[in-house]
Amino acid sequence: NRPNGRYRSWRALLCRLEQGVYLCGTRRVHLRVDGLAERIEASSDGGKTWTDLEALMSGSEASQHALLERTRGAVTSGTS
Repeated sequence: NRPNGRYRSWRALLCRLEQGVYLCGTRRVHLRVDGLAERIEASSDGGKTWTDLEALMSGSEASQHALLERTRGAVTSGTS
């Protein structure tokens, strides 16, 4: 929660649903803090596997970007 922290850009995408469970963009994820490594870990499979929050959301960003590009292509081809 540091003002210039590593995860500051994700803060607006996080909505707490219950303790340890957040809506992150459109994904429901479990979050936990690894204090020794100073990172936030995320799990999208109910806590079975954990990864850095940035790594989990990078995949999400890529899929959202691909969806946006497909949508733009459909709009462009529909107006030609």
